Amino acid sequence: MKIRWPGTFVPSIPEKKITGSETPEFLEVRRSLLESFMKDCAKHDYIISSPEFQLFSRGQGEVDKQLEKLRGESPAEILLKY
Repeated sequence: MKIRWPGTFVPSIPEKKITGSETPEFLEVRRSLLESFMKDCAKHDYIISSPEFQLFSRGQGEVDKQLEKLRGESPAEILLKY
């Protein structure tokens, strides 16, 4: 979203951790950080209505591949769809 919507506020998503990511402690911290991220996003209509956020929050399968398809469209083209 930061690439496609320059100049707008987009909260930073918590980073993933490569090692130790299966421990209950890590999972709880990650869950808490993702919850804060989602709450921050929910404060901004332009974020929660964006196709990128919709894919991230509701997407199934390989979200990265789905997001790659959106990169070819301009924000104006996306807004005209909705």
